[in-house]
Amino acid sequence: MTIRMLSADDKLAEIKRLYYETTRPTIQQDLAKALDLLKSMSSELKEKIAADFRAVAADGSIAERLKATGQAINLGGPKEFADSINEQRSNVASVAKAIDFKPRN
Repeated sequence: MTIRMLSADDKLAEIKRLYYETTRPTIQQDLAKALDLLKSMSSELKEKIAADFRAVAADGSIAERLKATGQAINLGGPKEFADSINEQRSNVASVAKAIDFKPRN
C-alpha cells in the first residue's frame, strides 16, 4: 500500500477517520492503511502522541475506567512499546520451541 505525502495533522485525521468509519467488510484494508500511516510518522511525532497519552493517563479516573473494561495502560513511548513486542515475540518463540510446535500451513 502506498501512502501519499500527508502532513502529520492529516495523518492523525486519517487515522481517526479510519477508527470511526471502519466496518467489518473493510477492517483488513483499513487496518493496513492505519499501520502504514503510523509507520510513516516521525519519531518526534510518535513521542509527542505518547506524551499526550501519558498526560491523559495521569488522571486516575481514566485508568480506573480502562481497567474496568479489562484494558491496561502502558505509559512507555514508542521505543518501549516496540521493545515489549520484541520481548513477547521472543517469549512466544521460546514456548513454541519448548513444546515443539509446528504450524499447519
